[in-house]
Amino acid sequence: MASAANPGQPGSAPPPVVQRGIVKMVLSGCAIIVRGQPRGGPPPERQINLSNIRAGSLARRAAPSQPEARDSPDEPWGFPAREFLRKKLIGKEVCFTVEYKTPQGREYGMVYLGKDTSGENIAESLVAEGLASRREGIRANNPEQSRLAELEEQARSAKKGMWSEGSGSHTVRDLKYSLENPRHFVDSLHQKPVNAIIEHVRDGSVVRALLLPDFYLVTVMLSGIKCPTFKREADAEVPEPFAAEAKFFTESRLLQRDVQIVLESCHNQNILGTILHPNGNITELLLREGFARCVDWSIAVYTRGADKLRAAERFAKERKLRIWRDYVAPTANLDQKDKQFMAKVMQVLNADAIVVKLNSGDHKTIHLSSIRPPRLEGDSSQDKNRKLRPLYDIPYMFEAREFLRKKLIGKKVNVSVDYIRPASSATETVPAFSERTCATVSIGGINIAEALVSKGLATVLRYRQDDDQRSAHYDELLAAEARAIKNGKGLHSKKEVPIHRVADISGDTQKAKQFLPFLQRAGRSEAVVEYVFSGSRLKLFLPKETCLITFLLAGIECPRGARNVPGLAQEGEPFSEEATLFTKELVLQREVRPGDPGGIRGGSGGIWGGSGGLEGGGRDAVVAVDAVVGGSRCGLWIQVWLQIQVLPWVQMWQTQVQVWTRMQAWIQLWLQIQLWVWIQLWVWIQLWLQIQLWVWIQLWVWIQLWLQIQLWLQIQQWPWIQLWQQLQAGGASCGDMGTQGHEDVECWDTGMNAVGCPGPFLAAGRGPRGSHGRVPAGSRSLPTPTALGYFYPAAPAAADSRARSRR
Repeated sequence: MASAANPGQPGSAPPPVVQRGIVKMVLSGCAIIVRGQPRGGPPPERQINLSNIRAGSLARRAAPSQPEARDSPDEPWGFPAREFLRKKLIGKEVCFTVEYKTPQGREYGMVYLGKDTSGENIAESLVAEGLASRREGIRANNPEQSRLAELEEQARSAKKGMWSEGSGSHTVRDLKYSLENPRHFVDSLHQKPVNAIIEHVRDGSVVRALLLPDFYLVTVMLSGIKCPTFKREADAEVPEPFAAEAKFFTESRLLQRDVQIVLESCHNQNILGTILHPNGNITELLLREGFARCVDWSIAVYTRGADKLRAAERFAKERKLRIWRDYVAPTANLDQKDKQFMAKVMQVLNADAIVVKLNSGDHKTIHLSSIRPPRLEGDSSQDKNRKLRPLYDIPYMFEAREFLRKKLIGKKVNVSVDYIRPASSATETVPAFSERTCATVSIGGINIAEALVSKGLATVLRYRQDDDQRSAHYDELLAAEARAIKNGKGLHSKKEVPIHRVADISGDTQKAKQFLPFLQRAGRSEAVVEYVFSGSRLKLFLPKETCLITFLLAGIECPRGARNVPGLAQEGEPFSEEATLFTKELVLQREVRPGDPGGIRGGSGGIWGGSGGLEGGGRDAVVAVDAVVGGSRCGLWIQVWLQIQVLPWVQMWQTQVQVWTRMQAWIQLWLQIQLWVWIQLWVWIQLWLQIQLWVWIQLWVWIQLWLQIQLWLQIQQWPWIQLWQQLQAGGASCGDMGTQGHEDVECWDTGMNAVGCPGPFLAAGRGPRGSHGRVPAGSRSLPTPTALGYFYPAAPAAADSRARSRR
């Protein structure tokens, strides 16, 4: 039990001083921690024990240093008393008076809710609810003690709290201090929010939470961030810069608050999660205030959007808040126009570098941020006599280059510079690198680096935690790499790596002569311009023949560029650079169709193009004839004039082709729609005919049935019709009827006239009085039903004649 000491006598000490503070934490049903207002750092704290009352103590875990010690459970009604105070006081302003202080420094006093002593007395509220009792042995010798005795008696009579029936065992928690399998426990919750109470804050990003309603005590690390921590040195905790401030920031908002926690992952027995509070997300708040930084290893499991965390961190960096007070942006020295711009892709150097043409006409090399192209693994010096060709010998390098070439060459792209890596000197293992501009390149809203990584054609670089020179979309790159690894794409595939056996016959006259007949028989084929030596000398890659050739444009010769001859540096001819740049912009790394090869140029091994020239290159243009006449610019003017004259006609022809292509597509669509309409009409006609046939069949069946019924009725009536006709002709008596095939009909004279057959009233037993059993003269009698059948009365005249003859 947590109890209080006896306060001093009222007259033996001066009246207590009223002090104010904010309740930071409730230790038990009779002890709280009060803090002051923060001024330039975490505020001071004081523990206040409620005097004159006692409440059940809470469970306590045994110290790891004492193996023989055991965990102590909750005392009955200890946790409800703590919860009563927690919900009433946490974060609220209170005033208190210290009545007594023990030699050990523990302070006892009275706590009131509000700014003065007129507010609610916390000790009296506990006693009134039956959650605490007066300290044993105390006498009611002052008004406060008398009031506590009265409230306790009222709670006892009302059977509240501890005074209710039963032992109170239902209020004792079954605390679970550890988890046998944390990963299984996290997976079983399926990232659903769990109600919890934050019991302890270790630092700004690590808390101890009580999960409800099963009372699991777990340590949760906030996903995606890390705050400054407290390092233990020589039995003392030394805080890192802003560690205490970050801890206070989290404590003042979460400690002993009702929250919801989403347990997202388990890393090395550490549970990662996100704490949800009605007032906001503490993870984003810590980043936004500069108390935390994003960490790459856990931001991938953050379920609320990693981009929000990066944006919050960027906000603190731009304002240089707290841990970012000395932060310098990687692109701080660049103008805005140099940070983001549009450019045209002219060349793909390898899987992570391209050459772009700026609006000013200058060319600039751009490296894709935070990715690494494919590279050789292990010992690459097995064949020292064989020259290494990275494009074809490094696995997936050719596929990565082709992916970029087909997507980017000749296209406008958006370039956003992320950082500039300074030049580095060479070491024993790493060669020297010049200054690199690393940027995020996108086209049509698609990040090219992310697309490369998602196809397994590149990997993502890993950085130190304090290294801020990385892509602005680094999290998307990590997610793309995770998908590529999961799906086993490219570099992460377990299949055999693709092998490209490319024969290089450029510069070898003998090989070129042997290969020329094959090219002449093959005719025109697809090719890719791999390199431009000069305005009229190219290196082509023929995918179908898997070879590299040197191709010279037939009929023209452009100025030669500068060349390094052993022992001599030969200068280039006038306009050689302009001619080379002109050809590069037209055909470099584009798909072309070279004309029929015409022959071999001696000494160089180059193959001359025939009459077809070189077609393609993205524009319907042919490299114009260039002639240097006395060092003048006649050749360039001829090229410009030819382009000006020919280009409008070419563009008009392209427009006509596009119009006819679109018209053909619309005609095909119209024909398909008409065909679909006719098919639907034919289906409905077939259905209508089937319905009509069914109706006629049903009608025929009913007609046949009606005819059969009519025939049956005629057959049944025919004997009676014959008998009726005989009776109409000559008459018949009852006796005669027996001779006409009606032997089962007899003439009963019971109640009848002896003269003849019964009259029309035979069913009544006798005819009317005075009728003598005759049918009235001139009447046409119908058959009369009887129990034995039908009687047909004879005509009156015939009946009288028979009677007279008998007599």
